Amino acid sequence: MALQKTIHLANGADAQYWRIDEVIINYGTEECGITMNLKGYLDATARENGHIQMTQKLVHIIDPTTWTAMCGTDGRDELSNNPKRLGYLWIKANDPEFSGATDC
Repeated sequence: MALQKTIHLANGADAQYWRIDEVIINYGTEECGITMNLKGYLDATARENGHIQMTQKLVHIIDPTTWTAMCGTDGRDELSNNPKRLGYLWIKANDPEFSGATDC
C-alpha cells in the first residue's frame, strides 16, 4: 500500500508515490509519541525498480488521540493491528499536504 499524490519538491521535481517506511510508536514518554517515515518516489515503477526515494518526510503525530480514535472502541481490531495502514488513513485525514491523496 502507498499513497498517490503529486507534490512539487524544492528541487523542481515532482514526487507522486509516497510509501510509509516505518512507524515508530514510543510508549516510553508520559504521552504516547508516534512518528512515521514517509518516502517520496517519482512513481511506483521507480520504487519497484529499486530506485532510492527522492525525498522523505517525518510525520509526527502531536495528539495521539487522533491516532487511537481510528483504532475502534477497544483499540484492538484489524486496523489497529496494522500501523502502516492506519498511518495512511491518518495522513490522508490529518495532513493538509496529502489532502486528496489516493490509495495505490
